[in-house]
Amino acid sequence: DVRLVLLDQIKTRMGKLVELAPSNQKFKKHQDSILSQISDTQSSTAKPPPHTIKTPEEATETKKLLLQLTKTIESLAANKTIPVNSAKKYINNIHQQYTNANINYSIQEAGKSRLENKTKLAVHQYQKIIDDLRKRNQNNVHTEKITQLKEIITAMTGISESDKSEDGGELSKGVNELSEGDEDWKKKYF
Repeated sequence: DVRLVLLDQIKTRMGKLVELAPSNQKFKKHQDSILSQISDTQSSTAKPPPHTIKTPEEATETKKLLLQLTKTIESLAANKTIPVNSAKKYINNIHQQYTNANINYSIQEAGKSRLENKTKLAVHQYQKIIDDLRKRNQNNVHTEKITQLKEIITAMTGISESDKSEDGGELSKGVNELSEGDEDWKKKYF
C-alpha cells in the first residue's frame, strides 16, 4: 500500500526530529499520530472493491499513471529513501494490479462482443485472456478464472477444449506466435 510507504517515511523523519529535539512535545504528538495512522492502515481489513476499467481511454490513462508510479518508486529506491526490498514488493504489486486491470478490461470487451452476437470475436478474445492468464498462473492463482472462461467458451460454441484438435493448422500457430510476441513490451517496463 502506497499510503503505508508514505506514512513509514514520515515516521522515520519524525523520529529523527524527536531525537534532535526531545523536549519538543509537538514532534512527539505528531510521531504518535503517525504511529496510530500506520496501525489503523495496517489493521483495516476492509478493502474497497477493485476499480473496473470501462473505456480504452481510462485503460491508457491508468497505464500511464502506473508507469509513472513505478518510476517514482524506482527513484525512491535509487535514492535509498525506501529499502530496495520494499520497492521491489511495491513494484510487483503494481505490476499485478496492472495485469488484473488489463484482464478485467479484456473480459468486459469480450462480454460486449458476446452480447453483440459476435461469437467468433468473443471466443477469440476469451481465448486470448485464457492464454494470458496461463502465462501468469503462478501458484495456481488464476485457475478458477481460467475454468470459468473455458465454461463460457464451451457455452458459446458447444465445443469443449478437449474436443479441439491440438494442431489447429499454420494459421493458429501464427496467431499464437504473434500473441506471445505482443507481450514483450510488458516485460520491458515491468
